[in-house]
Formats: sequence, structure tokens, C-alpha cells
Amino acid sequence: MSQLLPPVAVDARAAQPDGDAEAIAAAVMGLAMSHLVRVRLLGDRKARDVLATGADLLVTANPGCLMQVAAAVHRAGGVIGLAHTVQVLDASIRGLPAQSVLHSSFWG
Repeated sequence: MSQLLPPVAVDARAAQPDGDAEAIAAAVMGLAMSHLVRVRLLGDRKARDVLATGADLLVTANPGCLMQVAAAVHRAGGVIGLAHTVQVLDASIRGLPAQSVLHSSFWG
């Protein structure tokens, strides 16, 4: 069973007037930073797996996933077309070639 959240050490000191508030703030920041690191690692793993397929285009209906993979692919120096499902459907309905979707880019 995987652990969803890592344990957080909270050091609340009664001697400091704002000790509890500071400890709570530190705990919350620790959780947030831990989550951001996990999200980045997940994005890096997704990007590695997607790039390993050799595909020219990744299509997903999840905008969050699309942005996460786009950022991770960019960080890795990789190149792959990224499109939302609606972009592919739009191109298909309008009779546009697949290359019209490939040329759309998050990074200019």
C-alpha cells in the first residue's frame, strides 16, 4: 500500500507567543512542497514514458495532464506534439491533416 502523505514533524513551542501558528504554517508548507515534488516527479515519469514510445503526438482529454506532460517534456529537452482531444476532433471535422495538430505548441 502506498503512502499518500509523508509524515510531517511539527515543532510547536509554547514558549513562543506565535509558536503554534508558526509550527502549523511550517507543517502546511512542508506538505505543499512535498506534494509539488511528487507532482513534478510524476510529470517527469509520464514524459519519459511518452517520449520512449517514439510517438509524434500525445492526445489527452485531461488539460492538467496535458500541461504537466508539456512542462516535463520541455524540462527534459524532448520534442513531441501535444493536443487536447477537442483539437484532434476539430481538425478531423474540418478535414485538416494531422500535421495541423502537430504544429500547435505550448512553447512557441
